[in-house]
This record gives sequence, C-alpha cells and structure tokens, in this order.
Amino acid sequence: MTSIPIAPEGLAPRPVVCIGAVHWDMVVHASRQILPDTSTPGRLTQGPGGVATNVARAVKKLGATTHLIGAVGDDPAGRALEDLLAAEHISSHLLHLSGAMTGHYLALHNPDGSLPAACIDDQLLAAIDPAAFAEKMKECQADRLANICFLDANLSAAQAEAILGTIDPETMVAADAVSAAKAPRLAPHLPHIGLLFLNRAEAIALTGLREDVDISSLIKALHDKGSHAVALTDGAHGLWLGESRGEILHFSPPSVAVTDVTGAGDALIAGMLSALNRGHPLAASGTCGLAAAALTLQATGAAPDSLTWEAVSPTT
Repeated sequence: MTSIPIAPEGLAPRPVVCIGAVHWDMVVHASRQILPDTSTPGRLTQGPGGVATNVARAVKKLGATTHLIGAVGDDPAGRALEDLLAAEHISSHLLHLSGAMTGHYLALHNPDGSLPAACIDDQLLAAIDPAAFAEKMKECQADRLANICFLDANLSAAQAEAILGTIDPETMVAADAVSAAKAPRLAPHLPHIGLLFLNRAEAIALTGLREDVDISSLIKALHDKGSHAVALTDGAHGLWLGESRGEILHFSPPSVAVTDVTGAGDALIAGMLSALNRGHPLAASGTCGLAAAALTLQATGAAPDSLTWEAVSPTT
C-alpha cells in the first residue's frame, strides 16, 4: 500500500472506501448539567453513526464518491440506515446479519457540548466472518477506482487482516485507532497503514509507553513499529503530524464555540483524507482536517451541512 503523498495536486477527487462501524446514533443534548442518579431534561436526535460511517458521510460532503462497507441487523435501525445512506448518495455495501440488532451508540452531552457519558453496543460487527468483508472490498475495487481505503479499529484484527489482503498496492490505506481498548487491534497491521489516526491515549496503548511520555517519543515509537505517517491528537493541545524520517509538525486547533463534540474527530479524518485525495501534502491536509473538525464542533451531528470543500480547502 502506498504512503503519502498519493496524487498530483489539482486532480479531481477519486473514490474513497470506508470500512468499519455502521451504527444508529442517539445523541442527547441536555438543557442543564447532567447529574448521576436523576433524570435530566434534554433533546434527543437520531441518525447514522460509527467511525467509518461518519468519515464516509463527511468525505461525501467534501466532494468525493464514497463507498461504505459495514454490517447491519434486520431491524428498523438497519433499514433506516440504508435509506439515509442512499439519500446521501453513499454507495453502501452492507452485510446483513439475520436476527441481530444493528449497532447502537448513545451519547449524553452537557449544555457546553462536553460528553460526560456514552455507551455503545457493537456486538454485531464482531460476529461477521472476516472473509465476508474481504469479498465486499473486492467488489469496491472491481474497477480499481479507489484512491484511499479507510478502516477503523472497530474491526477485529482478523477482519482487518482479511481486508488488507485484498487492497490494491496503489491504494493508500488509512486507519483510525478508535479507542485505547481497540487500538491494539491495529498493531500487527501498522506496516500496511499509510496514515494512522489516533489520540494520545490510543498511542500509549499501541506503544506501551508511559502516560507522561512526550509526543515526539510517541510518534517515533509508532514509526518504529511500522507506521508510515501519524496524525496524533491531544485534545485542546492540537494535532501533530509525523512522517517516517521526517520532522514532526504541530497545529493548534481554532477556537470555536462547541455545540457537540460527537463526530469532530471523524470530521478531522475526513478533512485530511479529502485534502490528500486532491493531491495536497500532509501539512496542508492537517489544516483542512482541523477546519472540518471546527465546523463539526459548532454544529449538531457528525456530518453537518456546513461541511463543504469550499469551507475547509487549504487554498481558500
């Protein structure tokens, strides 16, 4: 699989394939601070979610043809997801597991946009045969049109291995570590990942380094394990980008009024992949990713209508 850069600057965006979590999200915005052991008034919104789904929807809004590979159950949530993805013109290649419930995610937001609690039920994904994902990936590559393949660590290590074994060598692979608990699933595949997205806690889980380790040492350790390029976030401290044997770049996030943190990290990924897909270098993609994350923080939902290429382009 190729590392970056991946295309001459100025090319029209080519298709992007996203593989991983397809969830039904239920997001609560409380009207007052959420307290334990009592109910809190709030407003509930529902819709598509899951890392791969959020990235696919955001990449589509940023102008690229998008394919999504995942799994749903034979339930109302699964049928609603298929209808909504079709309405957004995302080419979904979804596996259906009879008798299973589609993955669900519940997020509780305080009035300031912070996230005091969230729960996820993603048992369905673990039940899918790795070979089934590999077959779906082959379908998406029938004409070798995909420029980027993105996968998330909601996939098991075996599922990721099966998928990676089918990807054309000219296709760049990007991956997101998702959480400290799931990040180690990517460890055996780091040499095959052109761009790895993760936060500080996930990087520590992957490297086994101390919690007080500095960012440069974390990124070097990831390179030593085979990562080609790393995009590492650390909350309000910003974004660090490092390519193997290259300098580490730091970007401070823009200051914005936060409405909802759900999906902001996925929007950063989508912004960066969209910039790389158009031939921009890694540094410019970081600027694009932070702009996409900022727009998402100010809105409700993981792929707001404000997310457009014109709004995040590093050249505008």
